[in-house]
Amino acid sequence: MMLDQYTKSMRRRRRSEATIRTRLFYLKKFDAFLGPRELVQATTDDMYDYLDSNPKWSPATKQSIVSSIRVFYAWAFKRGYVQSDESEEFWAAKVHQGTQRMASEEAIRKALGRSTDAERAMILLGAECGLRVSEIASLNVHNRHEDFLTIVGKGNKQRTVHMSHELATVLTMIENTTMRFGNYFPGQSGKKPMHPTSIWRHITKVLESNPHSLRHRAGTVAYRKGGRDIRLAQTMLGHASPVTTAVYVHMEDDDLRRASRATRVAA
Repeated sequence: MMLDQYTKSMRRRRRSEATIRTRLFYLKKFDAFLGPRELVQATTDDMYDYLDSNPKWSPATKQSIVSSIRVFYAWAFKRGYVQSDESEEFWAAKVHQGTQRMASEEAIRKALGRSTDAERAMILLGAECGLRVSEIASLNVHNRHEDFLTIVGKGNKQRTVHMSHELATVLTMIENTTMRFGNYFPGQSGKKPMHPTSIWRHITKVLESNPHSLRHRAGTVAYRKGGRDIRLAQTMLGHASPVTTAVYVHMEDDDLRRASRATRVAA
C-alpha cells in the first residue's frame, strides 16, 4: 500500500512518531473524503474541497492539513506514484498569531496540589523544562544525568535541560517506587512507556486545560527571567527557528509599557 511505503520513507528520514501520526491521520481522512477514488487521483480542487469541508477547523489545523498533503504529494511525485504534483498550488489561509493560552502560576499550583507523584513530574517537566507530551511519555532513566535531562525531540534533535530540585526529587521518588524497565511513566505492560495520549489525559485531568499551555509557560518564563534571551528559550524548547519560539513568548502589559518608554519621543 502506498501509505505504508510513505510511512517507511518518513521513518527512514527520521521523522518523529508524532509527525508521522499527524500526517497519516489527515491523509487517511482525505482518502475517506475522496470516496471511491484513490489518493493518486486527487486534484487541487479536491484538496480545497476537503479543506473547506469542516468549518470548525482552526487556521492552525488547516495549516497542518495543507502541510501533510503537500509533503505527501511531493514524495508521491518524486517516487512516480503520480504524474504531476497537484498540491503545488494548494495553500491554506494564513494563520493569525492570536494569544495562545499559557498556564497560570495559580493553575499550576492547584494542579500540583491534587496530583500523584507521576502527575506532579509530568506537570513540572512541561512547566519548568518545556517538554512536549511525547517527550514526557518517552522519558527514561537513561535520559537522566544527575540534575540534567537529555531529551530527543522532533526530528531526533537532542537537547539538554536542567531540572529544579523539586523535579529531581519527584523523579527520584518514581525511580524508587513505580519505575519499570527504566520508564518513568510505564504503560500497562511496563516494558513500554505510556502512550502520549495517556500523558495528555493525566495532565488535562489535574490542570483542567491544554497540557501544551505548560510549554508556553516554560518558554515565556525562560525568556523573561533568562535575560530576555530568545536563543536561550529556543534552545530549551528545542525549536529549529527562533520564529517558532516567538509564538511561545507571551507579552504582558509591563512588556508593552517598557516598549512604550523605550520608543517615547523626547519633548
